[in-house]
Amino acid sequence: GQQALERLYEERFSLVILDIQLPEVSGLDVAKEARGKGDRTPILFLTSHREKSVLMDAFAQGGDDFLTKPVDFDELMARIHALLRRSGHVEEKIDLGEGFSFDTGRSVLYKGDREETLSAKNRELMDLLARNVGKLVTKEMIEEALYPGRAYSEGSVRVYVNQLNQILGSGTIVNVRGVGYRLEKR
Repeated sequence: GQQALERLYEERFSLVILDIQLPEVSGLDVAKEARGKGDRTPILFLTSHREKSVLMDAFAQGGDDFLTKPVDFDELMARIHALLRRSGHVEEKIDLGEGFSFDTGRSVLYKGDREETLSAKNRELMDLLARNVGKLVTKEMIEEALYPGRAYSEGSVRVYVNQLNQILGSGTIVNVRGVGYRLEKR
């Protein structure tokens, strides 16, 4: 449970699958903490509990769906796809020009068929920029996407932008002074 909380603070996910009975911190407490910090990632609970009160508590703590154990794999996959569809996390490859594309479903940047290696924060920033290609991405949008509920350094964002520009080509991500950034399709 504690590891799940730490990962939720470090990375952004399309979906979280939590067992209610986790060691140290329960899945219910992980969901409550994440929701309290503004995380809107869909949560699917797995549980061996059959009591209505436990299931109601799962929804009260921010769960979006649940499955009782033992889990049927086909039903699990169907529920995952439904949650991703409802939350807007459908796979889409966005053409960025000059042979680059970004798969929003997998958060992967491609140069042709080759995957480019990106850090977690660079993937998050690339996702935000790719979904808004040609549009202004404000500092507030970046703060909300990369650092929800936490302060951030504009210097660190500049470092991420520079790293992405090294991969994509200089000037692909344009600094709109004092306001934010814009990813230009080449």
